[in-house]
Amino acid sequence: MNYTENSTDAFAESAQSRLVKEIHSKVNEMKYDTRLGVSYMTMIMRDRILSYEAEARGEARSEARGEYRKTVSIAKEMLNENFSADVISRITKLSYEDISKLQEELTAS
Repeated sequence: MNYTENSTDAFAESAQSRLVKEIHSKVNEMKYDTRLGVSYMTMIMRDRILSYEAEARGEARSEARGEYRKTVSIAKEMLNENFSADVISRITKLSYEDISKLQEELTAS
């Protein structure tokens, strides 16, 4: 942990840990090799973009689940009001199979 606060050549040389020395060597390599630095930054940006995309997909899935729950709730209300499966399917875009399952759930409870 001290290395992160004190990343000088002198500190790295005096460190007992071989890992600290290896890390310091790689840090110095990156400082002086622009291709390596650019490659590293490209990798970091690619990771960030992938992370943002994954987050957006998660939000979209969550939104879709919310929409589906709302649709199911509407279909249940329609079933309670004795709408036909044909009308419910046309309005909610649920399949007849889904509507049948909802009907079974309602009669079981």
